[in-house]
Amino acid sequence: MGANQNVLRSSIADCRLQIADEAFYVLRSMFYGLDPRRKIERRTSPLPITHYPLGGTSNVGVRPRGYPGSQTSVESDRRDQAGVSLIETVLAILILAFALLSLAQTMALSIRVNANARQGVSTLSLAQMAIENFKNTAGVTRASYDTLANGSQNYLADGAVAEDSDTAAFTVEWTVTSGALTDFSGNPAYKTIKVRSRATKSQYGPAAEITLTTQIARPSS
Repeated sequence: MGANQNVLRSSIADCRLQIADEAFYVLRSMFYGLDPRRKIERRTSPLPITHYPLGGTSNVGVRPRGYPGSQTSVESDRRDQAGVSLIETVLAILILAFALLSLAQTMALSIRVNANARQGVSTLSLAQMAIENFKNTAGVTRASYDTLANGSQNYLADGAVAEDSDTAAFTVEWTVTSGALTDFSGNPAYKTIKVRSRATKSQYGPAAEITLTTQIARPSS
């Protein structure tokens, strides 16, 4: 009979402790905003509740240190739920600001380099196009060769011929110099053509400019 009473009292104590734990975690979740899933994990801790028989030192329902609901458990939960300090937040913002600033500078440099590269490629293409044009005309017929003279031509950004210099993005200029040798008729045996291609303006740094030189012999007919 006495043993049954002890078991009954232990069961009642366990129920009271479980109810107290439920109420305790509900209140804590209301005041401290704890995660319910974490609360359940802490509540279902395998640490046992020690029971002693009646007549001796009664520690029924006494929770070991660290068990949910004990003082050490509350302090540990508060430390786990603690946020970052103001100094840590400011330092994080400063580090992020420096990183974004470096990224912005890198992007600006990349845009400037790409723009200058495109301008340089366009300048070189126009100079090569002018030389090829001279070879296909003055290098083929004597009439074109004998009339070859200094000149210039303006171009738009897309490579089309510009009507005036105000709208031109590139200017190609060429100078023609007769060689020292002459043929049997007294005409120069060859001519030196110097082609100078340049951008009229540049948004980033100095404008691109390139000079190419070629020689064309007087055609036989």
